[in-house]
Amino acid sequence: MPFLITPNDRLSLADLAALAKRGAYVVKTPHVGNAYPNNLAVASLGIPLLLVDQTIGARDRNFHPHRLIAGGRAETIADGSVLTTHARVTRAPSRFAERFPLGARTAEAHVRALRDAFPRAAIETESQRARRCQEILLPLLEILTDLAPHEWRRRVDGAGCVRDAVCTRGWRGVAADGIHGFSADGAGWIVPNAWNLLADGVIGSLESGRDTVYELSGPDMIRYYKKLLPEMSRLYDLLRPRFPRRLPETVRMEMAPAAEMRLVTTRRRAAALEALVEAHLRLDAHHHAGGFLRALDGARKEEAIRAHGANRARLVERVRAAAHDCPEIFYRIEEANCLTQYDLLGGEELWVHPWGVEAPLGRLRDALALFARLKAA
Repeated sequence: MPFLITPNDRLSLADLAALAKRGAYVVKTPHVGNAYPNNLAVASLGIPLLLVDQTIGARDRNFHPHRLIAGGRAETIADGSVLTTHARVTRAPSRFAERFPLGARTAEAHVRALRDAFPRAAIETESQRARRCQEILLPLLEILTDLAPHEWRRRVDGAGCVRDAVCTRGWRGVAADGIHGFSADGAGWIVPNAWNLLADGVIGSLESGRDTVYELSGPDMIRYYKKLLPEMSRLYDLLRPRFPRRLPETVRMEMAPAAEMRLVTTRRRAAALEALVEAHLRLDAHHHAGGFLRALDGARKEEAIRAHGANRARLVERVRAAAHDCPEIFYRIEEANCLTQYDLLGGEELWVHPWGVEAPLGRLRDALALFARLKAA
């Protein structure tokens, strides 16, 4: 397959940050809105963020762009039924009202707040990327439209109302109607999700000069990309010989499940999170040290097994207690009550556990699953 996506949980956030510094194309693609802790950690490490703005607030259960989330509370400030790029503030929030004056675009306010919280971070919206990379994207979209015109399925009007539509006039019609992200008023056809993901690979390869790119996934993309991959690969194979710039025969996208990294809190809560990670690492070390039991026999072995089991039980209880002391890492983003960029702007200091940065994402996934089981038991 000429366009490959491979999940990779062996990488850590530290690995990905180092790859980005060495010139590889590394990006995380959260949505515009209230950035939850995982995305705050990524931004703090200097990994670029590409903010998806082709979303509808009421349907976006991860970032809630039509709301302001601060101090664990969510306030509705805009119409959640319109496209995020078009939504305007209809009700000033009780906090940060100066950032959300009536009539202001909520997307611009959310993005500005994230940039203010992380002034050194590379943050760009998908619409901004479209305009910056139009010499790549417009030819790409024209060729893809010729290959699969039926993939254009949604249009947005100048007021932000999205409706289902059918492309009947090919590229000429699409260009005449306008494309969201390029048109001045934001109206026009909405680029299909699969084509945006394909564009990430093409732009990443051209900008880095490499055939391997790295995409950090939230909780959803790591699940749904498999449905899109066969068609993306087919289209890339047909696109490549027609594209005006030379593209690699194969683009490889390593997809890292970054949402597994939840070891993020505030500076004032750092001690509780440190205690949890320390307890986990002690339990993990105890597990790996149990190999000596195989070399024993008879009564010595039975006594050693009992002692080993008793020690393990004590360590498990330490992890359980520590997990109960860290409720913030078990946030449910769909409930809109977690740490966001607004808490940082309000005076909280972000604290990311070093082990959470250095450990492979697969190991973090296993650790968080253990914490959740013990806390629930």
